[in-house]
Amino acid sequence: MPGVDGQVQWDRLDQPTFDRFVEPLITRLHLTDDPELQVDVIDGRGGDGGIDIDVRKGSKLLHIYQLKFFPEGFSGGWARSRKPQIKRSFSAAVKLSPKQWTLIIPRNPTVGERDYIRSLNKATKLRISIMGRARLDELMARFPDLLHWATREPLIDALKKIHLDRHALDGADEYQKAIEGIQELADARSPNWRAGHTLVNGQYIETLEPKHPLAQQREPVGLESLRIEIPIHEEELADRADRVLRYGDNETLTLTSEYLKDVKFHAPSWSQLSLPSDTAQLMTPPSKPLLDDVPVEFQVVDDEDVLIRSYAGRTTHFGRGYGGATLRATINGGIDVSLFFDLPKPERDNLQGTFTFTHKFGGIPASEAVIGARFVADTLTPQKIRLVVNGNLFQSFMGGQINSGPQESKEDYLASESVLLIEDLAIIERELQLTLPVPETITNQDRLTVRIVRLLLEGSIVIHPFKSTLNGTLTDSLTPHLIEMIRDGAGAIVIDQEKLVVELLSRKIALGPARFAIRHAEIANSEEIIAAIEANNSKDHPIRIVPHGDEGIKVFLLGRVGADNRDLVVSPWGVPGIPEHNELRGITDPPKLNP
Repeated sequence: MPGVDGQVQWDRLDQPTFDRFVEPLITRLHLTDDPELQVDVIDGRGGDGGIDIDVRKGSKLLHIYQLKFFPEGFSGGWARSRKPQIKRSFSAAVKLSPKQWTLIIPRNPTVGERDYIRSLNKATKLRISIMGRARLDELMARFPDLLHWATREPLIDALKKIHLDRHALDGADEYQKAIEGIQELADARSPNWRAGHTLVNGQYIETLEPKHPLAQQREPVGLESLRIEIPIHEEELADRADRVLRYGDNETLTLTSEYLKDVKFHAPSWSQLSLPSDTAQLMTPPSKPLLDDVPVEFQVVDDEDVLIRSYAGRTTHFGRGYGGATLRATINGGIDVSLFFDLPKPERDNLQGTFTFTHKFGGIPASEAVIGARFVADTLTPQKIRLVVNGNLFQSFMGGQINSGPQESKEDYLASESVLLIEDLAIIERELQLTLPVPETITNQDRLTVRIVRLLLEGSIVIHPFKSTLNGTLTDSLTPHLIEMIRDGAGAIVIDQEKLVVELLSRKIALGPARFAIRHAEIANSEEIIAAIEANNSKDHPIRIVPHGDEGIKVFLLGRVGADNRDLVVSPWGVPGIPEHNELRGITDPPKLNP
């Protein structure tokens, strides 16, 4: 029996107590060394086939333990009845092909008993051993909480008899020792669970932590059943509960007693755990994912399942609830996907559920953001999309059919200002071989600059939105055409610039050689220039050239405009919310832009 001296008297136990002490000891021994092992204790009442405890890793049987409560050993007068029992158990175990077999008895073996066990192994390669009192004591010392658990009841009985089950706490050291002692006693209540304790405003709170992975299986603790009732007007809470409980989302759900009905809670007799109906609070921790951070791919296919486009990413959560599952993923291009779907049924092929996404394009390169924009557009289009998780086809759904919330057409989405900005920046990135992060916010002036740079790089002729005058200085050799313009006051003019530099999103970028052109130009300071020419003092004199009327200053990049545009056909800016230049819209005021 267990002694008050803190030791287990193995040979003075009975058979059930011996088994009950040894089983958690062997379980803890293996799971501490390798938590992925599976340690099973076999109930021998139906015929254990030579097994009391087996240890497996996957499908491989690593170790079989046979427990024999032979306090007198199995030699001398006990040999005739007990050795055949051992041999039968060993023969049955050998048929299962374990790597190791161990006999456990409550006393240390004699030399003859050890030799008999070794003799069983003559015809096999099986590793065989015998474990007696010394090895059992050694393991108990390795796991003191199990030793405290095994010796707890006799110690308590002894303390009660001499009235020392409580004592005064004299000083901080004594208090700390008492707390540590209480913690040891609390941990000794179970070979499976470790207890934590807090006292808040007079309320005692106990939390349990498993000592090994099989704790819940060996000694179940927790909620057995309940019914949840959420009023219809609390729609947000109901939706969150549905996501967490039904679909296995990784949110934390907290429900107070007013929502909990018919609660059944199971707790061991040694524990203070309970769930009082008037103060109950149910809090579900984030669910453990079925797959953690694995590749995910959305494949757009045609009617013959031929791949058109695909979008890759990684899962951030993949969990399962009682009626469905949740898949959350980050897709390349700034897309976060949330997919809540019912478990598939044999009669239907397509996924049933809700599909939502958020796109955060700010700060990522435009070439990546444009991929995310295409993904969104594809999910809004009635076409087949296959979901591939970790390289395996998971399910299919139709774009535009399971999205939740207000629906937006593909055309409206692609025409939205955010997508148009991304497309403009992506084209600039490609043409100039640079990286342009998508801005979180953008002014009208910067937005118009982005569009004009794109148009110029694509070979278009545009009206310069921020330039209403061409300024320069005269040389000492004036061309006849310029002298005629100065005297007549009007004419066409073209000015080439070796390198056009623009400021794009706080960056100075060179676009290459450019040409500025005005069909009907006027010299704003012609009278001053004429006077300077007559005085033979025109060199380095300022000249200001302005378009006539509503005409604008055209600009294009040399070498990018095609030969079919010799007539300088202007392309509109085409930016939603920003009016076109006067020349194109017939309005006298030029666009006013807020820098």
